[in-house]
Amino acid sequence: MVKRYRSGPWSGIRFSGAPELRPNPIFGFSLISNEDEVYYTYELYNESILSRLVLNESSGGVRQRFTWTESHGWQIFFSAPRDRCDNYGLCGAYGTCDQDETTVCQCLKGFKPSLLHGLVRSLDELLRADILIPPLSISGGQALVSQSGTFELGFLSPCNSKNCYLGMWYKKIPVRTVLWVANRENPLTNSSAGILKINDKGNLVLVNRTESVIWSSNSSKAAENPVVQLLESGNLILRDEKRGNSESYVWQSFDYPSDTITPTTLLPEGLLTGIENEGYPEAVTRKDMVKRYRSGPWSGIRFSGAPELRPNPIFGFSLISNEDEVEVYYTYELYNESILSRLVLNESSGGVRQRLTWTESHGWQIFFSVPRDRCDNYGLCGAYGTCDQDETTVCQCLKGFKPSLLHGLVRWVYA
Repeated sequence: MVKRYRSGPWSGIRFSGAPELRPNPIFGFSLISNEDEVYYTYELYNESILSRLVLNESSGGVRQRFTWTESHGWQIFFSAPRDRCDNYGLCGAYGTCDQDETTVCQCLKGFKPSLLHGLVRSLDELLRADILIPPLSISGGQALVSQSGTFELGFLSPCNSKNCYLGMWYKKIPVRTVLWVANRENPLTNSSAGILKINDKGNLVLVNRTESVIWSSNSSKAAENPVVQLLESGNLILRDEKRGNSESYVWQSFDYPSDTITPTTLLPEGLLTGIENEGYPEAVTRKDMVKRYRSGPWSGIRFSGAPELRPNPIFGFSLISNEDEVEVYYTYELYNESILSRLVLNESSGGVRQRLTWTESHGWQIFFSVPRDRCDNYGLCGAYGTCDQDETTVCQCLKGFKPSLLHGLVRWVYA
């Protein structure tokens, strides 16, 4: 029985806080009041038109009026609450709300907050650009921005495409570089159609204009007071409002990487590019579950087949294994947080893995790339062959051996 939204009192023509209820060619509305009852109703001027008023519980109580058109299906005529200032009592009984101000909550003229807590709540909780709190949502050109402004989460469309995706990119550089996409398998049709919010089950969901779920965090865990936060590491997390430690995360995007990982991302075993934990751990790349590249086993300092992972002034790297060796992770961290670095698996290049570092003068520069040459391709010369990139015939038998079949020799010559 807690108020979430109010329309403003009836003016005799419409509800005063609902300017969209102006006279229109689709429907009329009225408030009927007599000694026995008070009720609101509306009627269509054209009976062939389909219109409905919906209270969407999964959106935190958003009320929407839809009208059907053959060309576009259900179209939203209006939606309330429209913005943060429409949420009932957001700024308190004696505060004013202005959506266009940096600080949306202000005291009435001549007043100031009686408690510091009131000011802190409006500034640090409601207005933080990195946090989404129910019943607020993100749509259209709105976005979440990490606390120091490194990462941004919002809606994007590839060049010459009508599809729209919820994605994350670097905010501070002129070249939009996408790091993570939520709905890459199920795109929206245009940027105005998507709404990102926390539903009544505490999951982060992306819905279209008809409230169909396009993507969901789909977590079996639940938070008592769920909030979404975009961390400065590039990790999008769903957590309880009062708990910020990583063990309390209900869901995090780091567990569902796409083709890119950023510093502090934990690359687990079992992914197409991940850590193989049979014997000594090593990084492998697979295509259709077939090995294409391996880094060589972890030596305690670096992967033995990756000489480029020598100590350097840009980043450090480590292999993390718990006591029972149930989980093994590879991760890296930057020594200078102002540097932008990412590790990318390039599918269009046949699974080439590249580490790139950003410089203002040259843009993204390749720090290293693997496989480096033909001899880096897994099993190119077979289990008992050696590979030398500088030889005319790159594949050779081990000393004292020769190919057992002519087919093997031909394969080596044309490797």
